[in-house]
Amino acid sequence: MSHDELLSAAETGDAAAQHALGAHFASGEGTAVDLDLALYWFARAADRGFEPAVNDFCATALALGASLFERQDDPAALAAAADLYQRAADFGMAEAQNNLAVMHHRGLGRPRDFAEAARLYGLAAEQDMVLAMGSIAGMYMRGEGLPRDPAKAIAWLTEADGRGTVFPELAHLAGEALYDGDDVPLDYEAAMFWYQRAAVAKWGPAALALSRLYRAHAGVSADPELPLGWLRLALENGVTLDEPRDAGERCDYGLILLGRPDTEAAGLAHLRASAEAGWARAQLKWNNRRAGSVPLPDDAGALPTGDAPGDGSTEERP
Repeated sequence: MSHDELLSAAETGDAAAQHALGAHFASGEGTAVDLDLALYWFARAADRGFEPAVNDFCATALALGASLFERQDDPAALAAAADLYQRAADFGMAEAQNNLAVMHHRGLGRPRDFAEAARLYGLAAEQDMVLAMGSIAGMYMRGEGLPRDPAKAIAWLTEADGRGTVFPELAHLAGEALYDGDDVPLDYEAAMFWYQRAAVAKWGPAALALSRLYRAHAGVSADPELPLGWLRLALENGVTLDEPRDAGERCDYGLILLGRPDTEAAGLAHLRASAEAGWARAQLKWNNRRAGSVPLPDDAGALPTGDAPGDGSTEERP
């Protein structure tokens, strides 16, 4: 059927012809490309329940919306993008629901509305859109647009994790909530799981939390290399340690600094301070270095060894 014949049939209300005409305008077959007209005819057919037109309408609206959304300094373009996402979202398209939620969440093209953003994120998440799962989890975790509910946040994070996606900052917050029993049952094992998920995804604060947890022996292994390893990972991922929390952390921090030529002097200072505070591991490391060939300051005498006070003396939240 020619373009003109399709146009005549479409104007009489033939949904299949309306869809085909939209495809012509989308591809430029028999006419110039015109995505606005493509969208118009797809919408006419979609409104008649013609399923292929629904799919093509949503895809076209999404593409046009994305193009308009890039014009962040143009309020009219953002409003038009939101309108397009709204129409596709009304047909149940998860990606459009998520994009419209972002616009409500950020106040772009729509007034900022956390409750509407949460509703739309939830609709998209229930259609297995992983990005929306992270967004609705964040809103539950922070109490944005709906009552704060860490348990529901963790449930959505678990869904996303099962699909291979970790949201590091939220995983860290989940670990904190479970460690503290913050509106969820206190669960050290689950807290460790989420801290580790965040830390392995290179979220430095979670690695620091794990270092402190392992050092405090809060129901986990007492292997001294574990807190050192997690602290190293934290430092490699943006954490700065202006002042170590305790002698144990000072010891590990010193050992890490000793591995870098430009910070060796600072490392020795931290190691000695930890040893003088009575931390057994620091005393052992200091005396081993003194007995070996590694240069130490002139006043680097041997230090007594003994049990480290606290080798797990506190169980405060990391």
